[in-house]
Amino acid sequence: MLLTKSQNIADSELDGEICIFDSNSGEYFNLNKSASFIWKLLDKYHSEEQIISYVLDSFESDSADIRKEVIDFLKNGKKLGLITCTSEK
Repeated sequence: MLLTKSQNIADSELDGEICIFDSNSGEYFNLNKSASFIWKLLDKYHSEEQIISYVLDSFESDSADIRKEVIDFLKNGKKLGLITCTSEK
């Protein structure tokens, strides 16, 4: 399963953090540094495991904590409609 940003999303970066606007719900979301890093990866199609690997390579923290935080972020993003899944590129 490959993940990417939903089409109805606009985002902007300021001081290394991203603000997302969902045009369907009218909601704004502010992402911290690590969530912003993940969000940028979603510019292209990546699997959950690829994203976890990129984050593990880029941040110093316990690998189990990183794995959990990435999975939680992606799960919440899918639930909110910010992230879409596809089996094709």
